[in-house]
Order: sequence, then C-alpha cells, then structure tokens
Amino acid sequence: MKPYIIPSGLSILVGLSCLSGAPRSYTDEQIAFWEDEAFPVLEENCWKCHGISKKIRGGLILTTLEGVLKGGEFGPSVDLKNPEASLLLKMTSHQDKDHEMPPDGKMSDEDIAVLAKWIEMGVPFPNADEVEPEGEIVHHGPDYEKAKSHWGFSKPTKPKLPLHALGEHPIDRFINLQLKEAKLPANSRAEDGLLVRRVFYDLIGLPPAPEEVDEYVNDENSEKFSNLVDRLLMSSHYGEKWGRHWLDLVRYAETNGYERDGNKPEIWRYRDYVIDSFNQNKPYDRMILEHIAGDELPDADAASITATGYHRLGVWDDEPADRTLARYDYLDDIVRTSGEVFLGMTIGCARCHDHKIDPISAKDYYSMLSFFANVSPHRNAQSNLIKVTAIKPDPQLVHTRKNWEARKQQLDRSVVSFESDFFSKLEPKHLPKSILNIADARTGGTDWKYTFSAPADDWQTNGFGDADWAVGKSGFGLKGTPGSIVRTDWNTPHIWMRHKFGLAELPESLFLSFHHDEDITVFLNGRIIFQKSGYSTHYETHDVTETAHAALQTGQNVLAVHVKQTAGGQYADISLRGFSKKINLDGLIGNHGSRVMTAGRFNAYKKDKKNLANHLKSEPSTNQYPVLAVAEQGEHPVHILRRGNPALPGPQVEPAFPSIFGDSETKIPASYKKGSSSGRRRVLAEWLASPENPMTARVMVNRIWQYHFGRGIVRSSNDFGIQGVAPTHPKLLDWLAHRFVESGWDIKAMHRLIMSSHAYQRSSAPNDQALLKDPLNNLFWRFDMRRLQAEEVRDSILAARGSINLSLGGPSVTPPLPEIILKTASQPDKAWGKSTPAQANRRSVYVKVKRSLQDPILLSHDMADTDSTCPVRFTTTVPTQSLTMLNGEFVNDSALLLADRIRRTAGPSSAEQVECGLSIVFSRKPQPQEVQAGVRMMEEVARVGNLSPKEALDRFALLALNLNEFIYLD
Repeated sequence: MKPYIIPSGLSILVGLSCLSGAPRSYTDEQIAFWEDEAFPVLEENCWKCHGISKKIRGGLILTTLEGVLKGGEFGPSVDLKNPEASLLLKMTSHQDKDHEMPPDGKMSDEDIAVLAKWIEMGVPFPNADEVEPEGEIVHHGPDYEKAKSHWGFSKPTKPKLPLHALGEHPIDRFINLQLKEAKLPANSRAEDGLLVRRVFYDLIGLPPAPEEVDEYVNDENSEKFSNLVDRLLMSSHYGEKWGRHWLDLVRYAETNGYERDGNKPEIWRYRDYVIDSFNQNKPYDRMILEHIAGDELPDADAASITATGYHRLGVWDDEPADRTLARYDYLDDIVRTSGEVFLGMTIGCARCHDHKIDPISAKDYYSMLSFFANVSPHRNAQSNLIKVTAIKPDPQLVHTRKNWEARKQQLDRSVVSFESDFFSKLEPKHLPKSILNIADARTGGTDWKYTFSAPADDWQTNGFGDADWAVGKSGFGLKGTPGSIVRTDWNTPHIWMRHKFGLAELPESLFLSFHHDEDITVFLNGRIIFQKSGYSTHYETHDVTETAHAALQTGQNVLAVHVKQTAGGQYADISLRGFSKKINLDGLIGNHGSRVMTAGRFNAYKKDKKNLANHLKSEPSTNQYPVLAVAEQGEHPVHILRRGNPALPGPQVEPAFPSIFGDSETKIPASYKKGSSSGRRRVLAEWLASPENPMTARVMVNRIWQYHFGRGIVRSSNDFGIQGVAPTHPKLLDWLAHRFVESGWDIKAMHRLIMSSHAYQRSSAPNDQALLKDPLNNLFWRFDMRRLQAEEVRDSILAARGSINLSLGGPSVTPPLPEIILKTASQPDKAWGKSTPAQANRRSVYVKVKRSLQDPILLSHDMADTDSTCPVRFTTTVPTQSLTMLNGEFVNDSALLLADRIRRTAGPSSAEQVECGLSIVFSRKPQPQEVQAGVRMMEEVARVGNLSPKEALDRFALLALNLNEFIYLD
C-alpha cells in the first residue's frame, strides 16, 4: 500500500474529512519524527491539561488528531495553510499575558521548534498513539455542574408561609421564625414621632414639618400608618426619591468623563423619565423592556425611546487611541451594567476569559454582547439625538413656546408699528388713486353709529336698522389711555360700532388701521375680515385685501366693529383705506422708508423684519423634542476575543443567553426588526422581563428591601453569584419574588407590603443580648439607624432654611460651587454654569451630575460613583464631612437664612428662638432640657466671642444644622 501523507496545503476541513476510524499511513520520516520528537513534547507539556486529565481545559483535546485540528474554544490549534500562524505556536510563545501556555512556564525553544516542524510536516499522528479523552470538557472557570446548584441560579419556588403563630404579617413570619431559632428578642415598635420621620425620608426623601408629625402622633385612627404610606406614595416627590435610587444603579451622569468631560445633550430627559415612571408606578417588567429595547417595541412612544438613553449613560472617550478597543469598551459597559442591574450577575468578569468563580464562560459573555453589537457608537454633539412626539405637551417645551411667542410678539409689534407709521406718513403722490377713506381719530375721524348694549344677531349686516344707535366721532374710550385720541367717551365692557359707506367702483387694495383695547372683531357686510385678541398700545396697519375684497360691493356697504374690554384703560379706533391698484408695501418701504421714517429707524426695521422671518422658521412644538437615545447601525458579527483583545479574535458567536440557564439559543423573529434596528435587544429584554427568568424578580425585590432597610436580604445586591453574600432569609426572598410577579411587577405594592410589617416598624434601640449574638443585625431584630444620604442632607438644609424649590422636572441646575472647586476644571468659566437663586434651590436630584465636578456637600456625604453601576452607597465618616458642614459656604449661608427664618417666626426671646430652630431641624417639639442647652450655648458664644444676639443666633443656627438628629434617622 502506498504511504498516505497529509499534504500541508490541505485545509482543515479536508483534514477533518479524513479523520474516520480508518488507519492512517505516514512515511518512515514522519513516523520517526512523531515517535522521537513530537510525541514526547506533547505528552510532557500539553496532554496533562488537554486530554488525559479529569478536566479538559478550554475544550481543547491534543491527544487525538481530530482534537488537534478542531481546536478548542479559541479555534483550530493548527493552520496547515500557514503553519507559522498556528495558534498552538502562538500560545506557547509567552510573548504576553495572552499567550502563556503551558501556564507553569515557557517551553524550551527546541521543544517549540519541534512543534513547528510537526505542523509543517502535516501533523502526523498515528492511530495507535491516540488517547481518547475520558475527562470532562470544562472552561477555565468553575465547576459548572457544581455551580448550577448555587441558590442564585435556580428558579425560586414559592415557599410556604411559616406558622401563623409567628405573626399576622407574612414577612414577619419569616423574620420571626429565624429570630426564634436564634433565641433573639425583637425590638418593639418605634415611637410614632420617629416612625413618621422614617417614612417621610424613606418614600420622598424630605423631612416632615413639625405640625405633620404632631398631627400623626395625635391621630387615633388605627389605619393612620397605611394612610400615611398611601399619601406619600401618591406624592410627586416619591418619584424623585426612588428615581434617585435607580439613577445610582444605571450610572447616571450628564457628561462623558475623561479630560473634556463633554455634555450628554438632553440626557436630563432620561432622569425625568425615571422619576415619572416611579410616580406612575410603571410595572417593573415594562421598565426593563423600555430600557433595553424601548425603540424596538411595537408600541414604542416618546417615553420608551427616552428610556433607551440608558445605553448612552456610560463613560465615553471622544479621542480613543484604539477605536476598535474603545467600541468594545463601550459595549462592555452596557453588558456589565445590564448583567449586574437586572440579573445580579457579574457577566463582565468573563470578557477576557471564563469567569473564575461563577459559571459564566467567555462564550456566554460575547453571546450577551451580541445582543448590543449593532448599537451605534456614542458621538459628539447632537449625533445621538432622536426626535420624539409625546402625547401630552412637554412642560419644558411649553415654557420654550411661551418665550418664543413673547419674542414673536415683540418683533411683530416693532415691524407693524414701523409699517403703520410709514403708511400714515407716506405722501399720497406715491400711492394709487384713493377710492375709500374711512378716517381714524388721527386725521379728523369719522362719524360712527354705536351702542353699549348687545344688539341683535344680524347687527353687522348691511340691512340692519341702526336708527336708534348713538352717533360719535372716531376715537372711543377713556381719556388717558396710552396712545389714544379720545373723541367719544366709552367706559363699558363692550362697544358695537357701525359705519355705512358707498362705492362706485371696487378697490384693488384695502388697508385696515386700528388701535384697540382689548379684543377686536371687524366685519365687512357681515363677513369677518379681521380678529385679534389682547390690546395694542399703538396703531397697527394690516393689508386686508385678501379677506375683504370679496365682501365689498358697489353701492352701499357697512363696516362693523365689536371691541371687548375687561381691565385697565380702554380705547377703540379704526380706519379703512381702499386704492384703485395693488400696493406693494415692501416695495414702497424699500424706496421711501429711510426718507419718510429716518435712516436709523429704517435700518432697525430691516433688522427686525429679518429676525422675524428667521424666528418664524424656528417655531417650537409643545410635544416634539429631541432625546438622547439608542440607535443601531449595520450588522456587526461578534467573535470571542482572547484575553478581551480585539486583535485576537476567536470563533464567531450569535446572540444567546447564559448557558447556566439551560437552552441558551435564541432566534430573532423577523417581525422584531424595526427600521435599522435588528430586534435583538427586544428578545433580550423580553427574556429579562419574563416571570420565568430566575434572577430578575429576585434581584429587584432585594433592592426594594435594601432601600427600605439599609441592606438587602442579599447584601451584595449586584452579585447573586458564588462570590456574593448569601441571603440571610432565602425563603423570604423567594416568597417576595413570587409576590412581586403576582402583583404585576407593582413596585408600590411592594412598598406597602414591606412597610406594613413589624420588621420595618421596629425601633432601632440597642439591645445588649441581641448585639452580642447578631451585631450586624442580620436577623432584623431591630431597624438599623442610618445617616441621611447626600441628596437628603442638602435637601433637608434647603427645607430647614425655608427656601427649597419643589418644582418638578426640566433641565438640570447648577448651584454655585466654590472657586477652589471650579479651578480644578480645564476651563473654569465654562465648566459649570450659573443658575438663578430660585433654580439653585431645587432638589438635589436635579443638580447637574458632572463627572469631573461635584458639589462638595454631595461629594462629602457619599454621593453615588457614576463611572459604573452603584448598588450600595457606603456611609463613611471622614473629617471632610465636618469641615463641609461647619466651614462650607453652602451650610454657612444656609445657617444665616435659617436664623432669619427663626427670627421672623419666633420673635426676640432666646428660648423661643431655640425652640423654633430645634423644632425645624428635629421635625418635633424639643424637650425643655434641649431648649435650655441651646439657650446656654447662645449665651456662652455671645460672652466668649463678644457677639450680638443676632450673631449668637446665627451661630446657633449653624449648630442646629450639624446636630446628629438632623443628619441621622432614628
């Protein structure tokens, strides 16, 4: 039999076709090289991980020819067309961290040369030397089968409620069961005064007024707690508080980061979308759909498209050194954030290799990234803006429209005033023959029939009899009305006027001049030829040829006018002029404007006329506006990238869900494709929002619990994986997850459920026995006290000083920043902005979130990090907090305003002033000893510092804003 030699030029596919069980034949040279050189090198360096071990790493088998040619998760290990480019040789080079095989040290150059020659010879591999692998093919991460049993990756089953004897409330039954097993005593219910303050901050992030606390404490209604919760859940400030929690999770910021830290235009609309969604109690599954694929939904609207701004919130480099890598960084940010926020899974850890702990492979990571692969890159300026149309008028656009209207009226008045004055002053020789001239009061006037009583319906027609009407000269009104020439008195709410005139021939041009206060309607032979609301302060002239010409007739005609007046001065005067030929007013002004009206006024008119034309082109809609939203562009295949490096592509992958959840294959229905969008994100969104998803509901109810209790049932609320913290009450978590889905993903229903439990309403008082056994309060034997969050601190100070602006929504505000902070910017004058004092006093959720510049009062009190998702705000206690609260400009200015408020409210008595100040910051009536301590403090600082009573109160106000009870709950 003639020896069979595998030619080096054949493709891998041809090689694979020869890999049946039939014996292979090689030349003596090939066999000798295999036995003496190649086999020993492979056996010693490669086989222990890639064929004969219990776990076959990376899916790569090197103990069979088929395994060598097929390769592992990064593709074929040899390239028979180009042997030098073989992956096997690259991985043994140890040239960098991406190429380190074997992992325990580099092979000798001689051994690498052996492998190179073996590949060049066509990888001779006799059947007799093959070792069929018996081990399990695994990735570089954890034991997949073992990981599948982890509680976080299994679908929760609804547990039975513990015994009724443990409490009426279902949550308390789970909590009390573990307290009983641990033999821990639970705290009693918190005092009403503490509880109402807790609920206010919990739901709306604002302090209750002292009178609201008193009203609650004195209310004897058994339903008062649930009534309070319901009232606050209906408050528009609820969305501001809970929307801020969500903004932490989605890394909300309004700038891109890096050196320039450019603005994300219109991104504040996403913030308003979030606040509105919470206020509307939008189902959580709908929020997921809108965030991931709001533009691809069949019922996509302005809100759902705005929600996709979520994809644009991350850090973005506008000058990347490597644009391909930057694109993957951009998509990686979306994948990481989505995995952690919606699934509680650290999917992003598998970008460079299989997850080292959780059952998430690199293939899983890139399959998830495939759902977002076609998302267009972030760009500068207005590139990512999409125009949407809302059902209701947008409040901000209504304001913009109002300003636009005001500017239009200003330009209109200026243009009309010039044209009117010009037309009245232009010499008759420049005009065609006059056929009709009903003069106004400026040129002697005309006799009019008039009445102050409502006439019959046909009063404006030619045939109406007006013999009993009074007669008066042009210029009806009250003397002293600005710009008026009053010849006939008129001081009633209405006036009806008629003037008959005859025509032998019909004019070709008609000009109406008038001065009125307020609404005017002009009729010609019963037909309306002009209407205008409001009042004028000067005469206006309008070309009415188009509306009036058809109403005229030869013979007798009647001009009728109705003017309605409601307040202020009043005046009505009108003229109508007709000419034998068409008049080109623009042409007349161009030829004679400068001479008749002076050059200065003529030039101003031309400028206003041009500005008016441009202004009319920019007419804003009240419900159409741009939003920063996602978009897709083109088709982008995704490959597994070795070590996360785009220069090292591996096998191509398709969109798929993590394999830990079973069948991960997905199909994108053709009907899901919408415009340039692939429909991929909608498939992912529907999977995330499905009740069958084992993670989504569990993760969200844990977050709701966390924001009520200060920590989640799972403390690592973004990581439900193996390296996360195990739940303290796993059955309670699963029961809540089922309840959440059953409620229709109703977030407010979960608030009511959780807050109505005894566990939530417990006192935060210490207990030595319980503290010894459970110092971290893992079993919820008490309610943990907490410091106010950064936004709550600032908002509470604004509320205490009495100047908080509670208006909702709109562009972000920029309160004053200290000069030392502004100087850290590359362009201090342009880095921030300057809001009006009223705008600067708005709630902190509306303060601009600029990655490179942050408000000291917010920064020092642990505001959210915006570079990535922020699941938990850790509460620090550092010196800068005291410095900010005692020496900071904002707090010191606020103390002076609080002191002024106290003086206005309490009067001159020190005791009354202290009682007033403490009631404001404590939201309760202070105890006598607390008032006495405050009075002593004022007396002491006045004596030691030689201060006036006013200055002493100013110091007390600063102290009041620094008291623990003001900054801490419970």
